Amino acid sequence: MYYEELIIRAKEGDKMALEELMMKYKGLIIKHGNSVYINGYDKEDLIQIGYMSVMNAVNKYDFQKGNFTAYVSFAIQKNFNYLIRGKARENYVSSLDYYIEDEVQLVDIIKSEENIEGEYIKKEIKKIVHQCINELPVELRDIIDYHYIKNEGTLKKYSEEKNINYRIVTKRKGQAIRLLKEALNHRNITY
Repeated sequence: MYYEELIIRAKEGDKMALEELMMKYKGLIIKHGNSVYINGYDKEDLIQIGYMSVMNAVNKYDFQKGNFTAYVSFAIQKNFNYLIRGKARENYVSSLDYYIEDEVQLVDIIKSEENIEGEYIKKEIKKIVHQCINELPVELRDIIDYHYIKNEGTLKKYSEEKNINYRIVTKRKGQAIRLLKEALNHRNITY
């Protein structure tokens, strides 16, 4: 009953009643404040936000709705979560192109062992090479696939398995390589 009187008095503008309520919930504010991290806010900032949450809760509290302590706890947590979402949105719109200093971007200070551009180029060249191989006649594509792509064995082994004269196999391989070089040159790919 005593806390209801404090709430009523605080709603009516009694600063001492409001201060007493804030002190009553200081432990709850600290508990919630210790459970969150918000970039740019220290513990004192979070405690002040908690106090503001208590003040707002006092003003908005309806005695018909239930327990004031639960209401205050929810209000404090909700305000902290709101701040966290706001910071997350700020971080979301950040860019690696962000300038830290004159002519120094964030991307310039990030050290990376991988060469993304080089990997992308290799992937694209590999795709083009496979397209060129797929354009070869079947008998030539089969030799390239067997010997180079699947690495199943030597040309001699291929000639034995396919029952094709070894000289014909080597000629087909040479012809396949020549056609591949021409196709790659036509697409401006150097090897």
